[in-house]
Amino acid sequence: MRETETEQAETARRNIWTFQYKSAEVLAAAKGRVKHHIERKGFWKKEYDNAEKQLMEKGFEYRERQTSYEQQVQIVGDPELAQRVTQCRLKMAGHREKLNHYETWVRALKAKTDRHPGEELELTIDDVVFFAL
Repeated sequence: MRETETEQAETARRNIWTFQYKSAEVLAAAKGRVKHHIERKGFWKKEYDNAEKQLMEKGFEYRERQTSYEQQVQIVGDPELAQRVTQCRLKMAGHREKLNHYETWVRALKAKTDRHPGEELELTIDDVVFFAL
């Protein structure tokens, strides 16, 4: 489905709108994002610990198969648990990276707010989404 010219014009206007927020409001939002990523990182750490524990407890299965020439042993682990451990590690790393990024924003916005209390910042829609305002 193609956008009409009117819809395209409305989208173009939305892309140039700016929003005024006090730096203290943006600082509070950045702190909220830090808190969110700390909580999510903690959640994935618990999930990781649980999956790794299950993987260690379950161990490996040894399956023997007889062929016409020999007996073969196949070592099998739980691929779902192994995948869950990997997923948890990736999630923790992602939240750690975002946490570091938002902590940097908190430091910068705190300095700005301390120097110029009440100053307003001009934000784009991407900024509003980024800080979850």
